[in-house]
Amino acid sequence: MKRLVFPLFAVMLLLIGCQRLYPDEYLSVSEHAAPFAYRETETQLPTVEKKQGDLLPTVSRHSDIRDAIQNMVVHGEESSMFLLKDYVGSIEWDMKNMYNEMLENEPKYVYAMDDPFEWDVKEVDVGKAVFISMKLRLTPQEVQMIPTKMYAPVISEIKKALVERDSSYTVQVTGYQETDISALLDRYVLEHPDEVVEAPDISVSVFPNRGSIRVLEVRFVYHTDKDTLRKRVDDTCNVLDVVMGQIYVEQTPDQIVETLYKHLVPPIDYKYNPEATVYTLMVRKTGNSRAMASVVAYLSNCAGAQCEIVVGERNGEPWYWNRIMTEAGWRSFDMHASALAGICPVLLRSEEMIGYTWDPVTYPEVEIEEPTEPSEPTDPTDNGESTEPSEPVEPTDSTAPTEPEEPSAPAETAEPAPSEPSSTEPTESTALIDEGT
Repeated sequence: MKRLVFPLFAVMLLLIGCQRLYPDEYLSVSEHAAPFAYRETETQLPTVEKKQGDLLPTVSRHSDIRDAIQNMVVHGEESSMFLLKDYVGSIEWDMKNMYNEMLENEPKYVYAMDDPFEWDVKEVDVGKAVFISMKLRLTPQEVQMIPTKMYAPVISEIKKALVERDSSYTVQVTGYQETDISALLDRYVLEHPDEVVEAPDISVSVFPNRGSIRVLEVRFVYHTDKDTLRKRVDDTCNVLDVVMGQIYVEQTPDQIVETLYKHLVPPIDYKYNPEATVYTLMVRKTGNSRAMASVVAYLSNCAGAQCEIVVGERNGEPWYWNRIMTEAGWRSFDMHASALAGICPVLLRSEEMIGYTWDPVTYPEVEIEEPTEPSEPTDPTDNGESTEPSEPVEPTDSTAPTEPEEPSAPAETAEPAPSEPSSTEPTESTALIDEGT
């Protein structure tokens, strides 16, 4: 019996203890959940019961209101109330103009909002307060990552983001200038096939649509993951280096084009691919006019030639080709079309590019044939009078003694001089008669 008494007593104690322990454990869970419930109601309208008297943040001037709204954005607060304490000026006037002021001077805070913020001035027990509410579309981290920079260096940083295959680049710029950033980046891709082997889809947004201070956001959408793109850049650069090793600096433009054709175009099976990239052209030998023109210009310029990418149309379709500077001026050629035909391209004048159209202002003509002709008149030593010295040589072969006697006679008397030229005697010399016979 003694053995049973102790276990029964222990069980009774446990039952009594459980009535106290279970409620305490439940309360601890409730206390753990309480802050979460409190956070849910934090975004609702702050009331004086929550923030009595000095617990409400106070604002006294125009700049305080501006800083308060910006702090709300930075901390991700979508609603807040501020007590007006000895406020200088008109709070209604300041709030009406605050949005446009921020739009002009600090647009990145407005950029973080879905819509303009709302406000209302209310009487509370402790005085007058202003209530501000907004809907944010950016997180506090995203807002804090938007720097403010001058516009000029931002262009270089956008190109760097493109090369490093970033997904986006957002900045608040001062001194904004209207620029077609999409076209600028597209040109950079064309001229740097060693850095960007697959062009992403690029979208550019500028906010607001006026002012010298704006938020610039550029997004890059790639269809290949970052690691694969990095490897493709390395593979492409290796092939570019191999082809570059076949070009010599002293080669003429015609020789450079011929060398590029031999090493860029396979003997057979060069195929057209409308979705081709620099990588597919260099590694898989499938290309299009854009990829080919990009690679040709890059390799030609690396070899010391002056080569450009021409963007225009061929038979009414968008097309890319090249023109290279020769001793006679610009000469055009289409490596892609020649590769499809299996013929090495020939350098042609602009009028010989049948079926091609382009903007003559963007690609002006330069002919250097005329400057080569003045080399012939440099032989005579006289001041440009090359024909006159040759004439006195001819009269020396004819009857020289008789002709000088005639001008000497009129020199003595000035009046007979005009009468003698009127006569036909000098022209009817025996020498001219002999020539006629």
